[in-house]
Amino acid sequence: MIDGDRDHNASRSSNPDLAPIHRGTPLPDYVNAWVSTQRWFGNKGHVPALRSIGHFALTALAWPALTRTSGSRVVGLGSLATLMVRPHAGDMQSLRSYNFFRAYAFSKHAMHGFILELDRRVRESAVDVSALLAHPGYAIGARTLLRPGVAEFTPLEAAAGIFAVGTQGKNRGAAPIVRAALDPSLSSGDFVGPQHLTRGRPTLQRPTGTSASREFGGHVWALAEEWTGLEFDV
Repeated sequence: MIDGDRDHNASRSSNPDLAPIHRGTPLPDYVNAWVSTQRWFGNKGHVPALRSIGHFALTALAWPALTRTSGSRVVGLGSLATLMVRPHAGDMQSLRSYNFFRAYAFSKHAMHGFILELDRRVRESAVDVSALLAHPGYAIGARTLLRPGVAEFTPLEAAAGIFAVGTQGKNRGAAPIVRAALDPSLSSGDFVGPQHLTRGRPTLQRPTGTSASREFGGHVWALAEEWTGLEFDV
């Protein structure tokens, strides 16, 4: 794994064999500064920055270490939100019309587009790195197994979880990500999610046609390079 707090120069870090990228991934301080500045992203830019473009920057910086390690994987965290909202390629920062869920969905479309474009580029360049997507379904805290100090709930919260139909605990929501990271039977470009869309055992899924398109992936890649100032040459 890439530890951005321990090593601020990801390209010089010890050889990682896995780069899981999601909102909780610790980023080097200078990447955090890049993705939060309003000069690049405007007043609402924290959504695409923290959920997709920052991950592009981290992956680009870690790329030399990843390519040095045979069989490396980059796993991007996708979302069901991409099924609910169509992306607007000309307003990925939601500067023209802002709604948090819309902006969140756009950021997840960008993540899908980035990972699937990365998959296309590694295949074309014959680099021994895999790029995969995973999504947790509808995973909520109230249905997560009780773990003192990690996952704790009031009796009311636990009771509410019983009636949350179609959901699963965050422990189960982690299963698709773990499978995408570790299952040797998977290939670059695969997308893993719950069997019943919002819940269930991790199985192969299909991303939306919009965010899976070559045109959209190339567009997201170009935007990410422009916004971060990084030229990511696979």
